[in-house]
Amino acid sequence: MYRRLPLVVTGGLLLTLLTAGSAAAAQPGMAKPAPSTSQMLSQPATADRTATGSAAPAKSLAPAGTAPYALDFTMPTLGKSGCMVCHGDPNLIRIKGDEYVSYYVSEAVLNASAHGPSKKTPSGVLCTGCHLDFASTGKHSDADWKRTARMACRACHTLEDDAYGKGAHAVNNRPGQTDPNADKKPLCGDCHGAHDIARLDANGLAALHRNGWQVCGRCHQKEWQSYADYYHGAAYKKGAPDAPACWDCHGAHEILPSSDRRSPTNGTNLAATCGGETAGKKCHTNVNDEFLSYAGLIHRRAAMLRENWLYSFIRNAQTGISDALSNIADAVRSWFG
Repeated sequence: MYRRLPLVVTGGLLLTLLTAGSAAAAQPGMAKPAPSTSQMLSQPATADRTATGSAAPAKSLAPAGTAPYALDFTMPTLGKSGCMVCHGDPNLIRIKGDEYVSYYVSEAVLNASAHGPSKKTPSGVLCTGCHLDFASTGKHSDADWKRTARMACRACHTLEDDAYGKGAHAVNNRPGQTDPNADKKPLCGDCHGAHDIARLDANGLAALHRNGWQVCGRCHQKEWQSYADYYHGAAYKKGAPDAPACWDCHGAHEILPSSDRRSPTNGTNLAATCGGETAGKKCHTNVNDEFLSYAGLIHRRAAMLRENWLYSFIRNAQTGISDALSNIADAVRSWFG
């Protein structure tokens, strides 16, 4: 009996090991080592597996033909680190139609902006401070996400938002009515930018002052082209630091048409506007009616010159002489051609 005991014990141990091995094989992740991050990223994403190696979600908001992204999640942290894990990668792109769209955010640019770290906010403004609804699982279009971010400024800049709501750029949705021009009207981010909003120190104010085309001119192209008088528009476009930007005369957030009596460019307020400041410096002194008559040239210089018969005569004569000389030159070239 004692001779058979080692055999029984050995058989029992062998049976135990085989049973444990079968249980381990039945558990996911135990049959073989998990692939490394580099191995997962080296494998192309497919409709059945995302770029991280996990199973693709059953429903995706990604456009057809691209690898789906799961949007039914909450960021693991409210700090920038959670977002910058992905958006700090310069290669973060998606294919939309015939173009590549980058979702890369430069942390250096973000930190240098007005929303970067400061004494008042050592960590800076958090990503979710502007992208308010990003972790929502509801159905959103790209336009919805962008509109939410471009309007997020109102959460902190309440005075500016109140002024904006009184101006011509505000969406005018009255009870029972919808503003037909709502989609054409600019939101905060359309004028101020996104991740690279400049700090309003001396350098930032100077950069903002030079940025009239980006802030206003892109939409108001006719007014931008006509802003060409010698002392204002022409000087501003040449980079003169004391020439007024659009908002120096028209106002910044509560922008109103000149026909509105509250507008700084309305005739009743023009003296105060011309006697105000640009870039921290006094513009004009001794503003009287004769001085204000020049205001008609600021956006109408080209039109007023065309309306002047003497100027029109001289310009037409110059054009005629130039055309005649050009025709003579063409004729001479044809003789020796």
